[in-house]
Amino acid sequence: MRSTATDATAIGRRALLWGAAVGFGLTLAPGLARARTHLLVSTARLPDGRFGVVALEPDGTLRFATPLPGRGHEPVVARGRGEIVVMARRPGRFLAVVGLADGALRRSLSAPRGRHFYGHAVFDAAGRLLYTTENDYDGGRGVIGVWDVAAGYVRLGELDAHGIGPHDLALGRDGRTLAIANGGLLTHPGSGRAKLNLASMEPCLTVLDPATGEALRRLVLPKELHQLSIRHLAIAPDGGIGFGMQYEGPLDHAVPLAGIWAPDGTVTLMPQDSAPPAVTRNYVGDLAIDATGRYLAASYPRGDGVGVWDLRRSRTVGLVRATDACGLAVEDGTDRLWISDGTGAIGPLDAGRSLMRDTLVPVPGLAFDNHFARI
Repeated sequence: MRSTATDATAIGRRALLWGAAVGFGLTLAPGLARARTHLLVSTARLPDGRFGVVALEPDGTLRFATPLPGRGHEPVVARGRGEIVVMARRPGRFLAVVGLADGALRRSLSAPRGRHFYGHAVFDAAGRLLYTTENDYDGGRGVIGVWDVAAGYVRLGELDAHGIGPHDLALGRDGRTLAIANGGLLTHPGSGRAKLNLASMEPCLTVLDPATGEALRRLVLPKELHQLSIRHLAIAPDGGIGFGMQYEGPLDHAVPLAGIWAPDGTVTLMPQDSAPPAVTRNYVGDLAIDATGRYLAASYPRGDGVGVWDLRRSRTVGLVRATDACGLAVEDGTDRLWISDGTGAIGPLDAGRSLMRDTLVPVPGLAFDNHFARI
């Protein structure tokens, strides 16, 4: 979803949830009785123009639509607690905790003074800690916020991200380490969303031990690719780390936009033979590796498509056309990839069989935003 408007209004009473549903002419699905059914949870622009988080049944029935105080980024699901956490995208400061069963706001928190969120977070393996990517904007460095979930999301402290501009992060396959996509872009809220160090940026991918704060491994791209901002991550079944990038150089430059960092340290950059710069706009919005570990997908929301690669054969599968497509998710135990887009369509793609996706459009006027989760 390309809109960058924000709403400074604070999250209101629970009546906002019901008011949104009634205003759209919809019926909320029963909450507690259906809390364990599979859901699609996404940030979105709501039909009335506000930004929010929505949950949909697989048939497209809207379970809830909860307005947020501004544009959210990634919904992170704590299944054991029945909660969704949504952070503001850069340079926002809100963190909202929403009930998974009914969409009710449970907590509304803010980034500490001198910090803002980059939009992504991840829970530890036990679900006791939440890690958030943040900007120490006066210090010019990236940090990872640490929050005690059981204590009501109390801030415990922060870790050095070992890079500038951490965007996405993911829990490693070992359940202990964190992979951090440090985009390398220096920003300051006083300058809005301006990028202040394009000539000297140094993106990197860091594997962090959160118990000690130590950077265990660090990947830096070749100097000639220093303007490839590493932004999004996907963890492969074998522990490899997929990464998607956004190029800050000239728009007509042909550069790789996705890669794999294998457990043995080998780095493979994916060919862009099915999607040149005129198609991709050199911008990846999300990344996914299917549950079998065979297919890697990267979305190009500015170019209206999703690129797919076969990792076993080391070749391009092709390009899926979808208007303003950004959100990607995987389906457990299959090679199916799910795609959401800014037209309000969402549905699966069988990458091994066809590049045609099945879609449903649940609510007229609903536009899915950058990321969603399938649970």
